[in-house]
Amino acid sequence: HSAARGMTRSPYSASSFSVQPDGHGGTYVSGGQGDVHIVSFDGFAPEAGTPVSAGEKAVGTLGSSAQGRGLAMLRLDRAADALAAGQTLTAGGIEMRLVKPAWAQFAWPGEAKAAQ
Repeated sequence: HSAARGMTRSPYSASSFSVQPDGHGGTYVSGGQGDVHIVSFDGFAPEAGTPVSAGEKAVGTLGSSAQGRGLAMLRLDRAADALAAGQTLTAGGIEMRLVKPAWAQFAWPGEAKAAQ
């Protein structure tokens, strides 16, 4: 297994981060602030290290990407606030969409809240 590495330039993360399999079906992330999330996009990918923003506010940094999918170290709370305000997440002018993992059982940014 190879590690996914991303150079970062965002004020919300360290100078770099890496994501590696932990050997137990999960991942180990080192460096940066926030959590690594999967994003999808159309067209060509921005360079690794491109800040991810919502409007003028930085919410994270794009790491490695290929074929319309990538890893981004994001503050999920800030991404959720931006999406709730109708803002789009972008990196290098390209729209980024958060991809909810199949195992996630928690509230996800952009999802309608369940009726109580």
